[in-house]
Order: sequence, then C-alpha cells, then structure tokens
Amino acid sequence: MALPEDILVRPPVEIAQRVALRFLDEARACRVRLADPADDTALHDFRVAVRRMRSTLSTWRDILAATMRRKDRRRLRDVQHATGSGRDAEVALEWLEPQVDDIPADARPGFDWLVARLQQLLGASMVTVRAAVIAAFDEAEAVLRPRLEIAQVELDLRPEAEPDFGGAAVVALAEGLVAELLRYLAAVQSIADEDEAHEARILGKRLRYHIEPFQAHIPEARGVVRACKQLQNVLGDINDACVLRAWIRAERDAAPAEAHAGIEHVLERITARHEALHARLESEWLADGGARLREQVDALAAGMGPLLAPPTEIERKYVLTTAPQLPAGAESAEIEQGYLPVEGFEDRVRRTTKASGVKRVRTLKVGSGLQRFEAEHELDDETFAALWALTEGRRVCKRRHVVAVGAHVWEVDEFLDRDLWLAEVELASADEVAEVPAWLAAAGAREVTASGEYGNRRLAR
Repeated sequence: MALPEDILVRPPVEIAQRVALRFLDEARACRVRLADPADDTALHDFRVAVRRMRSTLSTWRDILAATMRRKDRRRLRDVQHATGSGRDAEVALEWLEPQVDDIPADARPGFDWLVARLQQLLGASMVTVRAAVIAAFDEAEAVLRPRLEIAQVELDLRPEAEPDFGGAAVVALAEGLVAELLRYLAAVQSIADEDEAHEARILGKRLRYHIEPFQAHIPEARGVVRACKQLQNVLGDINDACVLRAWIRAERDAAPAEAHAGIEHVLERITARHEALHARLESEWLADGGARLREQVDALAAGMGPLLAPPTEIERKYVLTTAPQLPAGAESAEIEQGYLPVEGFEDRVRRTTKASGVKRVRTLKVGSGLQRFEAEHELDDETFAALWALTEGRRVCKRRHVVAVGAHVWEVDEFLDRDLWLAEVELASADEVAEVPAWLAAAGAREVTASGEYGNRRLAR
C-alpha cells in the first residue's frame, strides 16, 4: 500500500494504520514466496517485513490502543519467533565460512567441527520452518488486517481547535526514540556492556523503521535512515559476535578433544573482532554522544515544519450577470459535489467527469474568505458512493470551464441546477492582483470573495 502524498496532514491513527498495512502487505508478498523452496531470500525478506510491522505497532502503540490489542501483537510476535529458528546459525556461517583459508592447520579440526555443527542446525531448522511460518502468518493476518483496514478517526469540530496533523506525531515519536537510543549508547561504558549495546541496536532499528516510510515525503528523513543504518551495522556485528561466542562456549563441551584447540582459536578471533568493533563504535558514535544522529533528527523536525503548516487556498471569486463568451481552448468538465452533514468546517465529496475519465475526491476546508486551509485525497468508487449517499439535500451540479490567462487559471462555473455563473482565480499570495479578463468583465463580473452568499456549501441543496 503506497502512502498518500498528503499523508503527513492525515490524522495520526490513519498514518499508523497505513504504515502497518504497508508492512503487512510486504509480509504477505513474501509469504507467497515462501512456498517456493528455490527462493533463498524469501524467509529473510519475510522476517524483515514482519519485524518492521512489529516495530510500527510498538512505536505507535498509544495511538493504536483502540485498534490493536496486546493479544494481536502477541500473534505477530509468534510469527517473528517462528522465523527465528536457524537464524543465528545462518549468520554465524556467513562469518565463519569465508575464513576457512586463514585458519591454521592445527585449528582446522575445531573450525570444521563448528561449521558442520552450524550447518546441521541450519538444515534441521529449515525442514519445518517455512510451513510453520506460513501457518502462523495466515492466522495472524486474518485477525490483524481487518483491524488495520478501518481507521476510526475522532475529529474536534470546535472552531478554536487546531488541525490534528499526524506528521507532528511522526516527529515527536522520532524524537522520543532517539532520546532513548542515546541514553543507552551513553550507558555503553566498556566492551562488557553488551546488554546496553543490544538495546541501542533495537532502538536504532525502531527509529529507522519508523522514519523509512516517509522518505518520499520528507527529504530530511533520508539522513536519519542513513545514520541509523550505519549505527545498525556496527551494533549488529557486535551483537552477532556476542551471540556466536556464547553459542560456542555452550557447545564446546560436546566437541571431540581434537577440536578443542581449534574452537579456542575461533573464540580468540571472535574476541578480537568484538574488540575492533567496539573501538569503531567508540570512535564513530560514543565519542560525541551520538551527536550525528541527534543532528539528523533535529534536521528532520526542522524540515517537517513547513510541511505541517496548514496549506492555504488563496482565491478571489466573482459572480457574473450573464453567460460569458469563453475564449477558444477552454477545457470543460461536469462536476457533482455534495457536502457531508458536519458543522465548523467544510467536508465535501466531488465527482468530476471529463474526456480523460472520472475522478472522485474528498476535500476538507476550514475558514472562509480570501485564505482557507484545504486538504484533499482521492476516493475509490465504493467509498465515494457511500459518502455521496450522506450528502442528499446538500448538492450542487455544474459545468466547469477552465481558461488559462497569462500566469493565472480562471475557473468559470456554469450551474446546471439554477441560473447562476461564478468565476474564481487562485492566487499565490493574499496581496497578489489578478486583473479580470475582458471577456469576464463583459459578462458583468462582480467580486464576491468576502461574501458567504455564493459559497458552494451555501448553494448546495
């Protein structure tokens, strides 16, 4: 599911559910691939999609409290756990196997024993993991998808209420995540602080997964994602080294005597790798307290500011005393427009029919006169029909003629349900002047911008 272009001015709960559905759709696509034994990357891709969805539900937990239950999140956790069998063995082999040519001869028996043991564990886990994952996911999706597909939005209709833009929640949650992440990074005082480094890694993933869906909408989001990936790389490698070392120590008593020297050699290599990674963590992240990541999130917040400023429609409106002589090249379309029964702002649906096809949209407008807040998004046919039924008795029908005049575009509305002609022009700023074209002046154009008499909602019947 692609996110709408205006996602950042949608309500927070809608943003959260759309992002979760996007990851659920990705997991669904990977689940289909799991049925193909030859698809070596399906399980990994599926695991990532599920992890992203779990992270989304966790990050937006408070906002989704009325939608998602603890039991629902546990279902997704069970799916994630079903994919984990063999994952550690897979990661360990990716690091161990390429080192075979560098292992001394006297250490090869232990090295070979470890590789064989890991291959055995990985092979055994892959026998049943795909079937288990498919069953667990299908059960979870059957419950989660219906909950996520319907967003229950609460609107504050009081005149003094500020629009509830979910983009502000995106920033606030990112700031909370980075603050907690930096707190754990600060607690990594030595190489022995493995638990703190692990928590920092998890929070880095959550921050990245939280921001990634908005990269097309917020240019500064790319900087946050890039920094998170860099931090994840070093913290992930540290975690993998710690997990592998703990596994080897637990397994070495079961190894034959001739393998012990090689196993100790591998443990020394892992310790050296851990030390080198920790030194890198210190120089790149701990020395400045994670300032680079903090700066990227601050830039994100600053860049979001203009995007959250209410978009305004600045226009002037004129009533005509007679039908105008439209110039050649005017484009025309039939418009059916209806208003939902709400107070305090304008909530309308519109169906526009022209030669190129039919477009259905829902528009929210707040304010009146020269400048108004406006937000718009497209509807499918089924949703439009449901909303249109609610507008009975509050509709207008008109033919719109669009005429470009210099830098301005004039919209001339010929009402089909009454004897009325109106013209509008949209401006770049409140103090911009748009000269009335001669063909409109000849039709008796009189400005009525400040009057509410000719508003479409007032005219609707």
